[in-house]
Amino acid sequence: MYNRATSDLLTNYDVSLPPNVTSQTLLNIGTISNKGFEVVLSGVVVDKKNFSYTTDVIFNRQQNEMTRISGEIDGNKYRIERLTFGDLPSPGALGPAIRVVEGGALGNFYGKRFAGFTPDGDFLFYKKDGSTAKAGDIKEEDLGIIGNGVPKMMISWNNNFKYKNWDLSLLWRSKLGVDLLNLQDMYFGNRKWLPNNLLMVGLTKHGQLNAAPQYSDYYLEPGGFVKLDNVSLGYRFPLKSGYIRNLRAYVAGRNLVTITKYTGLDPELQDNGMTTGIDGRGFYPRTRSFTIGLTMGF
Repeated sequence: MYNRATSDLLTNYDVSLPPNVTSQTLLNIGTISNKGFEVVLSGVVVDKKNFSYTTDVIFNRQQNEMTRISGEIDGNKYRIERLTFGDLPSPGALGPAIRVVEGGALGNFYGKRFAGFTPDGDFLFYKKDGSTAKAGDIKEEDLGIIGNGVPKMMISWNNNFKYKNWDLSLLWRSKLGVDLLNLQDMYFGNRKWLPNNLLMVGLTKHGQLNAAPQYSDYYLEPGGFVKLDNVSLGYRFPLKSGYIRNLRAYVAGRNLVTITKYTGLDPELQDNGMTTGIDGRGFYPRTRSFTIGLTMGF
């Protein structure tokens, strides 16, 4: 288990002009609390003369909190109500996507709550009192936490098999309890922008939509996944004598299988920093690769 506090984080603070020469200054007034635990299990499942199987499982769960943003430095008190990250470009007032407040979790998506479409394909969103309205009638008090882009759990499972001169290893990885903002769908899945580039989902999944994109939980999706991350199959040649001490041929593959409900290119996004969980339009997915090799020892 761990309980770690990280203090003196840097953030920008608005200051007056003059006496300051710039409109913002950097202050060390942020404190983040990270709590969680990690479990490692290793075992020899089978240990026979011609066959063995060993396995390792690593599981961790975490939660974080912005415990302090405001503070006092050199006798001056600074009050910061919130920090925002993930500014989303036009059209429309779409962002920022992530809002952090004192006592709140990092990576919280903050915005409008999708309530459906009008007959002509415009967005409807929930107001604070439960009624629905178009985007232009949604106020600050109608917004809320709509998801979180930081994985709550991470799991890896490594398996190693040996049968006579053959060996096989499989590595599974998983990240669970995370929401992803699908900007690919937001910008390229909207038939409003024809004849520009359009994904097929603009005519299928989002076929009812006929309005400019609006940042909301409509574009948030479950981002948990399970991946068969690495497979390696090898054969060690029996050598009785000679200059070569050992010889092994192998074939390996990476990023072979992904099981997820996320409809974007790849659910495994960068999950550090303050903009985690945003599948940006410039994201390049991880590639699938295969390797054939030969190792020798002299």
